[in-house]
Amino acid sequence: MLCQLDNHLACVNCVRWSPNGQMLASGSDDKLVMIWKLSKGPSGVFGTGGLQKNAESWKCSATLRGHSGDVLDLAWSPNERWLASCSIDNTIIIWDVQSFPNMVTTLRGHSGLVKGVAWDPLGKFLASQSDDRSVKMWKTSDWSCSSTITEPFKGCGGTTHILRLSWSPDGLYLVSAHAMNGGGPTARIIEREGWKCDKDFVGHRKAVTCVRFHDTVLTRLASNADRKLQYCCMAMGSRDRSLSVWMTALNRPLVVIHDLFSDSILDLSWGPAKCILMACSGDGTVACLQFSETELGTPVSDEEKNSLFQKTYGKSVTLENGSTGAADILIENPELLVDTVEKPKPPTLPSAESSSQKLTLTQPTVSSAKSNDHSDFTATMLNSSGSEERTSNFNSLRKQTETRTADGKRRITPVFVALNQDVCVSDLNPLPPTVHSWNSNSTPTTLDMDITKQVDLPVTSFAKPMITEAQEISLDARLIKTTSSSSKLQPLKTDNSTVKTFPVIVIPKSASNSISVMTTTNSSLVGGIKPYQASTTGPKLIINHNTKCEFQKTALDHRVHIHNGYLSTGSGLLAKVTTYNITRPTQIEKLWEILIGSPIVNLNFCNKYVMLCCLDGTLRLVDISTGKAILPVMGLSTAAVQCAFCPSSRLVGVVTDCGIVRIWHIEERRIFLATTCNEIATGKLGTVVQFNITEDGVPMVLFSNGNAYSYSEQLKSWLVLSTKDPIIRHGLQTTIPKDFQKNLISFPLISTQASTNTFSAMSTSMDINLNDWQSSAKLSFIENQIMLSEAIKSPNELLFWYNMYAYQLALSGTEQHLRLLLDDLLGPSPRNTSNDHKILSVSKHQLLQNVLNVLKTHIKWQRLYMEYNELFEFCSKSNVIDAHIEMVDRHNSKETGTDTAAANEEENGIPK
Repeated sequence: MLCQLDNHLACVNCVRWSPNGQMLASGSDDKLVMIWKLSKGPSGVFGTGGLQKNAESWKCSATLRGHSGDVLDLAWSPNERWLASCSIDNTIIIWDVQSFPNMVTTLRGHSGLVKGVAWDPLGKFLASQSDDRSVKMWKTSDWSCSSTITEPFKGCGGTTHILRLSWSPDGLYLVSAHAMNGGGPTARIIEREGWKCDKDFVGHRKAVTCVRFHDTVLTRLASNADRKLQYCCMAMGSRDRSLSVWMTALNRPLVVIHDLFSDSILDLSWGPAKCILMACSGDGTVACLQFSETELGTPVSDEEKNSLFQKTYGKSVTLENGSTGAADILIENPELLVDTVEKPKPPTLPSAESSSQKLTLTQPTVSSAKSNDHSDFTATMLNSSGSEERTSNFNSLRKQTETRTADGKRRITPVFVALNQDVCVSDLNPLPPTVHSWNSNSTPTTLDMDITKQVDLPVTSFAKPMITEAQEISLDARLIKTTSSSSKLQPLKTDNSTVKTFPVIVIPKSASNSISVMTTTNSSLVGGIKPYQASTTGPKLIINHNTKCEFQKTALDHRVHIHNGYLSTGSGLLAKVTTYNITRPTQIEKLWEILIGSPIVNLNFCNKYVMLCCLDGTLRLVDISTGKAILPVMGLSTAAVQCAFCPSSRLVGVVTDCGIVRIWHIEERRIFLATTCNEIATGKLGTVVQFNITEDGVPMVLFSNGNAYSYSEQLKSWLVLSTKDPIIRHGLQTTIPKDFQKNLISFPLISTQASTNTFSAMSTSMDINLNDWQSSAKLSFIENQIMLSEAIKSPNELLFWYNMYAYQLALSGTEQHLRLLLDDLLGPSPRNTSNDHKILSVSKHQLLQNVLNVLKTHIKWQRLYMEYNELFEFCSKSNVIDAHIEMVDRHNSKETGTDTAAANEEENGIPK
């Protein structure tokens, strides 16, 4: 015995190998289907306390939940694209082998227990047999019921536990179990042509329970020895405990074995070689029957089988079991053979693996004080993914160690996880938790960090040093508090202040010579993409008119330091803004310093400007190099909680805590967008945790509950990007890869959606109520994504979602849906190349070509592909001819115009 598999909780009714032998499927009375794969190392035999070891270790790689009753039969499709399971819940479920445990569809139509399923070797049909005295033929093209056969089963009773039918390897015949003819039990032959039922296998005294054809066509020399006979071989098992073997070339059975078991025969299986037939029975025994090739015949070669299909169906077919192409569907066009070698793959997005690079991380320390009741400073902060503490605790959870005691119980060694993470970091570069000290400052720790590895940050405490005024310009992340001699307008003592800093990522020169300091928040490192702004998130501080606190942001070779309550005057406190150039960390240069009459609650800056948001609702935009005001001081009703620049720095916008959204065009000094988000910010959404502006001035707003929205100026409405809607949740979790690398410049829509709770909380658990709603839901989601990409003017995402739409339609759509898409992209005239046949400057014909490239890999749409590909090629040739004619006409008109001008000059006495 190689291995014993013990995961099922009830009787196992059926096991089936996949065609390539890599997987084993099992169905049980516990309503589950389990998929087993070979794993490395031995495993213990259940119930022996580990004393006995299996020679091989087979692990359950997927558990398929969907049936509400006992699973009675299983069948793999010829090319391993699908797995069919049937149950006493009267349904057949088609599972997607490429993405277990996803369903393709659920077939409903039987009114009784479904006891057997079998695939047509050509991939056109699935046959099912039920206690309702019928056999149904299901078309795999659209999963509709093609035919229902009832006549041979009218006199049958529900006397068998299983009804396992089988297709002949040439696809010409289907043999069903437990039919009746003249009051006697038979196995009825159903012909493929017209589903005629006029032949039977007779001889068994009780009901036939299972039939099984040999996997391939056999051949032997005819009696006259001048030609070869090709035929199929089949075994039948019955409740009369006997087994018979039949051949289509003989009118009588090859052999009949009586009383082989002491109970009913339940299943049969032909071995892949050596002419072996195995049978199992309800008495708990298995019999192995050994035949010789002279008795059964010789299996035909793949070339001979292909020739047989060519002769029978007039087409060629790929024959390899488990091949990566569509081996069960006829290929009518030889030029498509190359494109079906690989399995169809969904369109891709930038991933973390494609852009991983060695980074140097500098984590400035955060020191907090007890004054001003800033107790909330140690509270956790919602990071850019929308998931609390997920990033901050990431590395700690990864380094937890697990041990097992002698009795087999698991023990996990506790690991300290910090409760507060006050800096906002990206999902790609999780920062380890930092231990905060109340009475001392900590030095910044610099280390080389590979983003794919676990990092531990040591924290070292030092005594508080004294800093002279001359040294102030070289302040680093420590931001030591200063004291001065008394004066009427002296700086306030800041011993009780709170300092907050933001993370800094330094890219080594080997990785990038153009950037030395970067921030992780709201930026992406895909392929070396530079961040275009600092963090949009404000400090986690309670700031009022009397607050004395400090915080800073560092990015893009600059550091902006805010000191609220810097000076006390007769009219109130003043805030100081100081900006440094940190291109050379060893010689930090102080650029400018200004005073502001209201505490600053948030700021953001790009490589050109700094936007300062004050508590009284005023906004100031200044030049980052000189500190000169770019726009006059503007005022809103409340303070801005988020501010952001577009990638080119020509637009800047804010969101206030009362829901006002404003975006200005900086160079033209005008309003670009003025609206409110009161209609979506209903209080339940919480605070705005992420705000970004695309290059076209489209705002993207993410709330703390994970909901995300974008505003359409044309529709004067907020567009839903992500909510807890089941359709959106399913779409996000099945179309966007988990390792998607956020890139707000090229993929603003997907990057915003990937920052939500819905995306970050992806679960691999299976919905027990899964149905064929998944395909329809995914298509609805993708259609909405296409419209959103067009609304926010994102051509890169438009291309991606059109490709994804074509991929999903090819998998689960109908021909009508595909034709609607193709007709729209082709246009009313194949030679239409006008601007109105473009979407966001992307030609619809370019989208059409992408869709056709997707369809090319799906053989079931080969006729549709060939039809529209011919139209597209005609269109392309016509456009080339038209362009050539236009160029010739332009050239001729130019020459005619030159000759006319020369003639006029001669008439006026001017020589040529």
